[in-house]
Amino acid sequence: MLREALPWLLVRYPDLDWPWLLRQAKGDDLQNRLGFLLDVARQLAELRGEASASQKLAAQENALDGSRLQREDAFRASMTEAERRWVREHRPPLAAHWNMLSTMDARELADAN
Repeated sequence: MLREALPWLLVRYPDLDWPWLLRQAKGDDLQNRLGFLLDVARQLAELRGEASASQKLAAQENALDGSRLQREDAFRASMTEAERRWVREHRPPLAAHWNMLSTMDARELADAN
């Protein structure tokens, strides 16, 4: 799935135009999605021993943390209420921190490669 590829892209290309991307995410109220993806990517970089990428991603993650939205978000809008409840109960702490309904986890992504 595309959303699972995004952390890999962030690890591979940590020198994006971050000011532009952060403005775009905040302008569209997508900072929780981006923050969660950054968090997963940072952990993935750490698991892979890529300290430079991890540091760059952590800086952007920290820049977004103060802008976290309180409302819950998901990558897939068509989730049923039963799916939402299940994901809410089984999501990793990072997803809960970013108010995301997702079970994506850096360890699973690292194992998949």
